[in-house]
Amino acid sequence: KRGFFEVSIKNDKFEDQWDSSSRPFGQISMEPEKEGDIVINNGTSFDTTVHGKVAYARRTGTKSGTHYWEVRGTESWWNGALISRDGKCICGFSGLKGYDDIEIARAGIDVYEKL
Repeated sequence: KRGFFEVSIKNDKFEDQWDSSSRPFGQISMEPEKEGDIVINNGTSFDTTVHGKVAYARRTGTKSGTHYWEVRGTESWWNGALISRDGKCICGFSGLKGYDDIEIARAGIDVYEKL
């Protein structure tokens, strides 16, 4: 078990405010990897990655997952954040493959849209 889930819901009283909650699941980061003496991967923080996915979705009003040159600052280009049909809820997950992260985010959006 590993990963990090975040949900952000637009505040009805304050137009530009989003209220967020996050939940870690088991391992929330991956250690760097080496091949011999060469570091081939600096490691990953699922916490920071999911926040970057949600930030991209919030700014663009679309799901995350795009070309690296389309993100700003520390936004993430990885798949895994979805926005509800009404644009008031963003769910994101990081920790697995992109298609798995999307499925977990979709489950969160489905719960929101049933309310």
